[in-house]
Amino acid sequence: MPDYLAVNPEYSGEIIRNPGMGMVYVLRGARPIRFHEIDPDAWFLREKLTDKIEVSIPWCLLEPAEGKYNWNHDQWEGCFNSWKDAGYKVALKVRGMATRGTLYDDGTPQWVFDAGAKFIDENIASYCKTEEKKRRIPVYWDPVYLKKAANLINALGERYNGKDFVEFVQIAHMGQWGEMHVSDHSPLKPWLEAGFSLERYSEAHKFIIDEYLKAFPDTELSQALGEPIWGQTTFADIEDIVSYLVSKKIMLKFGGLGDNWHYRGVASDPFIDDELLEYFDAYYPTVRLYYENAGFLRPKNVMDSALAHHASYWGRGGESTGLGMPYETSPNNYIFRYVAANIGYRLWLKQIVYPGQVKQNEQITVHCKWKNMGSAPCYRDFNILLSLCDNKGNTLFTHQHTPSKPSSSIAWNKNCVVNEEIPFKISGIKNGDYMLCIGMQDAKKPERKIALAMKNDLGGCVYNIGGIKIN
Repeated sequence: MPDYLAVNPEYSGEIIRNPGMGMVYVLRGARPIRFHEIDPDAWFLREKLTDKIEVSIPWCLLEPAEGKYNWNHDQWEGCFNSWKDAGYKVALKVRGMATRGTLYDDGTPQWVFDAGAKFIDENIASYCKTEEKKRRIPVYWDPVYLKKAANLINALGERYNGKDFVEFVQIAHMGQWGEMHVSDHSPLKPWLEAGFSLERYSEAHKFIIDEYLKAFPDTELSQALGEPIWGQTTFADIEDIVSYLVSKKIMLKFGGLGDNWHYRGVASDPFIDDELLEYFDAYYPTVRLYYENAGFLRPKNVMDSALAHHASYWGRGGESTGLGMPYETSPNNYIFRYVAANIGYRLWLKQIVYPGQVKQNEQITVHCKWKNMGSAPCYRDFNILLSLCDNKGNTLFTHQHTPSKPSSSIAWNKNCVVNEEIPFKISGIKNGDYMLCIGMQDAKKPERKIALAMKNDLGGCVYNIGGIKIN
């Protein structure tokens, strides 16, 4: 019986960048900033806070004429290809309605309405520039609108489904900004005259969801949650849609974290509605949660709200104008660092017990104790890799192990401890002294290894545990 060593690897609080979690920089504006336009010494590049960006574009700019796609538009691939080429993952969003609507090239293309889709022209003098009196908004349950939107969604899927550089795709054809708001700051009467009902709205939204699911079977999807008619309906009115999203494993997004949005003085947590908390607490074991602080940055306790309620992603929203600012000149930037170091899953090998000496072909067992130090479960299956490396860090032997409790399960939730026994034999390697190393890789994409929240990375997410002798 070999003598066993107990090692307690040191936890690392450093920022880690893994698939399915992290900060997301949201690039906005008429000409979103390109990667090469950022000062290489900009604080967010220097500190490597994230490897993910999000881009969004109004439908009318991407498809100015039916079936004619401007993929290389300045607000689309003309921007995000520079980030993709720099190694960033990209979240994609095409908005059926943005802020100002069709009349100002900020929403559904006019040709959709020319084809017969119904629309409403809302008064917006108090919402946008004073000379802009109307904004044209689609009637989202109109069959022509739904058909034309489905054609676009299909084209997006043909171009982007399953691409490694795509982190996720946002469902954004229902409501303003894709956040489910059919109308805000508007009288309800024209929408009732156009046939609005919660049932009709829900049916149309589920149609859009299904179209995205068909177009993106190999890509994660996200839906921002919101009340259909602001001030007239509540989150309780979208319960069937939320349940449908969860049943399809679609990520839930909350675009408006902070007491400057959605706080009505009744929430038990002063920064998020009780209704939303109920959704997040009920559904986080099944789907990821994505929070965006769409207003100005808030203090640390706002970010704690997101982390306490199992956030996998967090985006500041509208921060593109400040990406090049030195850290020292923007005192709120500590929020970025704080969130990046705590969000999503952060797997730490808390203890490992293994034999210090092993004979060739001898059956041994390694005992591991893992802990998730992050804010959310993994939602993906990762396999454990035990490796033997020489003193130069070259991997000479690897054993792959599938955890008995899948890492996608709630057993690996935040603050959970998972005990795992790994039986294996070492063979085909010369006798001598080696380093025992550990790592994790995506079960579906073995080439993708994930970073662990621990020290002694030899490079390539291979972590040195300690010495082992083969004789």
